[in-house]
Amino acid sequence: MIDGLDLLLQEAEQSKAERNEAARRRDKEARASAVRALQREQLQSSALKLAADAASSTRAKKYSRKLRSFLELLLEAPSLESLQTDLQKHSYADFEAYYGSKPELSTYTIDCELKRMDYCVKLPDGSSLLSASDIKHFYLSQNARSSAEELVWRAANQSLFADVLAAVQVCWMDPSLSIAVSASRCAFELDLGGAAPSLR
Repeated sequence: MIDGLDLLLQEAEQSKAERNEAARRRDKEARASAVRALQREQLQSSALKLAADAASSTRAKKYSRKLRSFLELLLEAPSLESLQTDLQKHSYADFEAYYGSKPELSTYTIDCELKRMDYCVKLPDGSSLLSASDIKHFYLSQNARSSAEELVWRAANQSLFADVLAAVQVCWMDPSLSIAVSASRCAFELDLGGAAPSLR
């Protein structure tokens, strides 16, 4: 009877040991699987980073070459000659004809441009007006202006740059490099005190 009981106990202990060993193996395999999964993620992350770095490096080299070519273009004689040709298409007579036909541009100068650009108006007595309010008051207080003075007031705004900017844009604008040409700051000097009115 005792021998039979001992046998049962031995079988139970052996079964327990086998279950414990199976559990340890499963636990070990689970940890190993987790480690392998982490390693795969790290390798994938590294591969993606290398690919991104390579792509970034390729793009950087591409745009570096394009930018170098663009800078060289700025100084190339054919490019400058083409720009000069475009800028010489309009004569001073064209300038006078255009502004002579646009009386509304003097009002545009006073009502719009004075607020956003720098102006200096030199008067016949040698003094200068710098503030927008003083310049506007002077303009409105004039009873009469010569045709030359009126032409100066009409031209003293950004319309003066239209043909210049158009020619420069055609010559130097490069959308692939996000390069454009624009006027970021403008300053006008109207000299009404000389032998003839002038604009700089």
